[in-house]
Amino acid sequence: MLDVEALIRQRLVDTVPDLVGVHSAAALGIDDVGGKKLPAAFVINDGYRVLEVTSHGAAARIAARWLVIVVVRAFAQAASGERSDYVLRDFELVILGKDGLESVRVQSPELQRREDESMDLEQPLFLAPAEPGPWRLSAERGWISADGELLRLEGNVAGDSDPASPAPSSFRTDVLEFLPAQDLARTDRPVRVTRPGLLQTGNGMEANLKTRQYRLLSQVRTRYEPSARP
Repeated sequence: MLDVEALIRQRLVDTVPDLVGVHSAAALGIDDVGGKKLPAAFVINDGYRVLEVTSHGAAARIAARWLVIVVVRAFAQAASGERSDYVLRDFELVILGKDGLESVRVQSPELQRREDESMDLEQPLFLAPAEPGPWRLSAERGWISADGELLRLEGNVAGDSDPASPAPSSFRTDVLEFLPAQDLARTDRPVRVTRPGLLQTGNGMEANLKTRQYRLLSQVRTRYEPSARP
């Protein structure tokens, strides 16, 4: 039987030379990590779903979900408030989609994993894959659902496409939801969108970050700002 975890761990060893160690999820405990040399990566099996079963039931095709958590500094249990399974500090988390490819990369100075397996983040930065480079989504606070299929950003939300994009785009709002599997960013709050020569404001937005297509839902105002002639 194919040992997927071993393959992922070896891939990390081969491609991320700065890691001191690569460990399984069993080592991701408060006491265990305290004894590990950092920076280190921890590979976690986040479940699977059945895609197809043969008519006679002898074989099935499944999609497994794997998370890689990179810890660069020791973490401790939350001091107060809602109980957390664990707290990570100064970390980078890679969330894989159902196709096994990277769906979003997360960086934050602090993450708390709740008992329901969702995650709270402070000052998160989400990097959403796109061409020629990822979108950067940042906020004061963030939240990731237990299945990793919904991300929520709150407080001074900023979204910026890669500067090398054909038409670099930015938006600003107070609350944003991002669904990585659909490349969909959405909000029902006031939003401000800027593109070269264009400024738009409105209430509510839906945007496909991969295609850079978007629409404002209501109260839309547009102002054209042509570039100054040389």
